[in-house]
Amino acid sequence: IDIIKWIVKGCQVTAVTGAQGSGKTTLLMAMIGYISPMLTLRIQEMSFELHLRDIYPERNILTFRETDYIDGQTGLDVQKKTDGSVNILGEVATMEVASYLIQMSQTGSIFTLFTHHAKTTDSLIKYMRNSLLSCGLFRDEAIAREQVTEAIRFDIHMEKDIYGHRYIERISEIITDSDKAPYEISDIVVWENGRYILK
Repeated sequence: IDIIKWIVKGCQVTAVTGAQGSGKTTLLMAMIGYISPMLTLRIQEMSFELHLRDIYPERNILTFRETDYIDGQTGLDVQKKTDGSVNILGEVATMEVASYLIQMSQTGSIFTLFTHHAKTTDSLIKYMRNSLLSCGLFRDEAIAREQVTEAIRFDIHMEKDIYGHRYIERISEIITDSDKAPYEISDIVVWENGRYILK
């Protein structure tokens, strides 16, 4: 909890990953409680799941959902024009939304929180890289990967066991200034033998 608190207070772009039903959305809703109340929140969702204005009624929150007539890119422009400090993507489920995430992390906000179904941090990076290539934002694989690894700093991975117990399997950091090219993934905390181990 302390590590998650300081990741959020440190304004770091963070993914909450895991399978469907593992508790990603629930954790994301709780993490928002650590964001400074001075910062405005701009939410973009495929379908309304977070309901943050109900949970945090005192916060300055604007929520946008893509429609048949207004696309996600327009929603991203709305967020930029309404002085959004923190962007929250309810779920990065398509390649277009993945490209929005990278755009959000580069301009117009202090940091971004989002959820994704990736199984590993490495697969998250590859999915995001492939999304940038597929959307035509980049043609060079190495540059696309660099954009992703410079944008996303932490991955909090959720799991659910056969008894329905949800837990954080690991908190990982993506390090770009290491000797290991082109990036390194370092686990900070892992769940082992029924308890959290600080790595």
